[in-house]
Amino acid sequence: MEVIWSPRASAEFAAQVRYLEQRFGPRQSTRYLHEVLAAIEKVLNPLMDFQLVREQPETRCCPVNKQVKLYYRPGTDSVELVTFFDTRQSPDKLQL
Repeated sequence: MEVIWSPRASAEFAAQVRYLEQRFGPRQSTRYLHEVLAAIEKVLNPLMDFQLVREQPETRCCPVNKQVKLYYRPGTDSVELVTFFDTRQSPDKLQL
């Protein structure tokens, strides 16, 4: 199954890794990378069924860690990663 990164997901992921590296060092950014890869593996597993987003019924949400949720859209042969949303923000800032 193919993983498609939206431009927003790519930009947010890069910004989060850059922030972690500058603020906490390479160890934390590497840890975050492993958490994201584990979340993507879960999303690709057809037996895992994550929460639907009420406003966008074709979009699902998978937790990456306590502070970040991955919003994605599953397809027949691909998964589009829409955004990595920091849950410490106002929910009104979430744009799908």
